[in-house]
Amino acid sequence: MSCTFTPVWFLLGFLLFAGAAALQKDTSKSIRLNAVNPEFVQPDSAPLNIQCTFDISRTNLVKVVELSISRLDIGGNGEKEMMAEVSPANLTYGLSQSDISASGQIKNDAKSTLFVSYVSNTDGYCKTYSCLAKGFKANGQEASIFRPIKVKGVNGSLCKSKLPAKVPVYTSEERNAECCVSSEALQAQNKSIESLEVEVQKCSAVIPEVSDNRIDIEELHEEVSNLSTALNNIENVTSDLVVDVREKLNKFSKSIRKLDFHINYLLVQSRGLLRVLTIDVTRFYVSNILGNSVYSVSKSERALNLRSMNAICRLTGGFVLEFEHLGEQFFVADFIKSLGPGEYYIGANDVETEGTFVYYNSGKPVTNVLWAEGEPKSSGENEDCVQLTRSGLKNVSCGRVAKVICKTRLFSQKK
Repeated sequence: MSCTFTPVWFLLGFLLFAGAAALQKDTSKSIRLNAVNPEFVQPDSAPLNIQCTFDISRTNLVKVVELSISRLDIGGNGEKEMMAEVSPANLTYGLSQSDISASGQIKNDAKSTLFVSYVSNTDGYCKTYSCLAKGFKANGQEASIFRPIKVKGVNGSLCKSKLPAKVPVYTSEERNAECCVSSEALQAQNKSIESLEVEVQKCSAVIPEVSDNRIDIEELHEEVSNLSTALNNIENVTSDLVVDVREKLNKFSKSIRKLDFHINYLLVQSRGLLRVLTIDVTRFYVSNILGNSVYSVSKSERALNLRSMNAICRLTGGFVLEFEHLGEQFFVADFIKSLGPGEYYIGANDVETEGTFVYYNSGKPVTNVLWAEGEPKSSGENEDCVQLTRSGLKNVSCGRVAKVICKTRLFSQKK
């Protein structure tokens, strides 16, 4: 009777290899891994050729730094053996150059390639090959993606488990002793093996789920990071918009205030011009505008006293002339000069106090004016009124036949 059992350590080794790979297994078909005609290669024909092509555009990687091919014997001890790898800087080999040749290149904006060819026609069969791409995501996180492929034996034959390097030779007594172990002990051993195999299967079933969860967590973390960045960008844009709107509102408010000022100014000017237009030009000569005032002279001459002078000027919307400064006297003097010779009364007088001249309408003292030579004089002949001449002011008696000069303000002054 002979006794055999499943090599448990082989199962554990292969599980560890497959588990580590499953954590980063290619699901987007970014890796193409092929064994060129492995089932039809004859021992005396061309060697087995393993080809790996990686397309970075199918992944979320932005940079690939390494592309490698490793192998695991089917039925072996579970250890991986690096065959070849290509990086931006160098090309290395896990086996001697007499057994394997490799070539490849890494391109971040196209497909990265790695080709491995065996010199031996038999050594490359009954292996599991894995192509691994290492790189970085956009957030700087390192990531690896891989895809496995199994290669059968020569001519497609099945692969058997490896035998120990040295097969022990048993005597008949030893073989009988080995095979005749108590039934209970053998059953217990088989149960332990079965239990261990069940646990291994459970682990194998959990590993893909853990891998998927890890990928989901990484993607969720990346989405949260992107969302946080987007929210920050929105907040910055909103803040900039608020500042921009406030600045524009301030400028708009200033513009409105300026516009309001100009409108009010134009309204005042229009009212003043309206006053000028209402002066009866059939009865008065009207001057140009000086500052805030316009001046008019009655066309008819008559005997006038201060009261009748002011009454005539009320018809222009103004009053009998008063000077505020010397420039105003010169302006009006030029105006009456253009009208020709004549006598022209203004509102200055010393009716109340002899020698003290004031204006009839406002009662203000007469200052900042130019008197004609020898004026004002005190002759005792009741020369209480004042006329404007080309040479200056002169005091004369009231009631003479003359014209009156009126002053009309275009708009009222603030007191």
